[in-house]
Amino acid sequence: MRLDEPSKVHFHITKRIEEGEGASALRFLGEGIHLDPFVLFDEYTVPHDAFFPMHPHSGFEGFQFLLEGSTRYEDGYGNVGTIGPGGARRFLCTDGFKHSERPQNGLEVKGILLWVRLPKGELEISRTYRQVAPEEIPVRYEGGLKVRTVVGTPSSLGSLVPITMEIMEGSGTLDLELSGPENAFIYVSRGRALAGEMSADPGEGLLFRGPLSSRIAIAHGALAVLARGKAMGGHFVQEGPFVKWT
Repeated sequence: MRLDEPSKVHFHITKRIEEGEGASALRFLGEGIHLDPFVLFDEYTVPHDAFFPMHPHSGFEGFQFLLEGSTRYEDGYGNVGTIGPGGARRFLCTDGFKHSERPQNGLEVKGILLWVRLPKGELEISRTYRQVAPEEIPVRYEGGLKVRTVVGTPSSLGSLVPITMEIMEGSGTLDLELSGPENAFIYVSRGRALAGEMSADPGEGLLFRGPLSSRIAIAHGALAVLARGKAMGGHFVQEGPFVKWT
């Protein structure tokens, strides 16, 4: 499904999938459900004795934010890094990319994962990896909510395609303004999100297609993810860990 129907707001629910060696995820986007420029979004769980062995990817930029536990990352370009609760990482998956990830300290890991498709054509940057600690992620308070900007201004994590990804906690409201070919989604990990007459509970979310102006209410001590970005247009396919233009 592509979000190109006349309606501006759509309700969507996750499906549970098995990943890696013993991990699982609630998949909100991916496997044929995409929201340009977003390819995949998971809320995932990795038990202390599970892991992701070295495996290939291509065609997207990945972003992770950890809710619980800590993980050690390694890739085929020699990048290595460990992040804990509230930390985030960014990695660029071009041709030939491989990476692995393992829980640390005998603890279960819970986090979120976002894939953003890459622009068409050759990329000058092919080995990007960056991670930030919790104290490096900008925080603001808006409409009663604590908002952490993981990706997007003023975050230092960076992104090849201009997007924002924010973690919202608490109860309150915020205004979502999308201009032109801009898309956004909100995913609920706990609590509830409401936009007009539509609502989403844990494991659910709302998809927004611009241009649009909407007030979003976050309730019941929620933890939710809001991501937005400009649509690239064109056609692409996701074949498991690979994303490519057609």
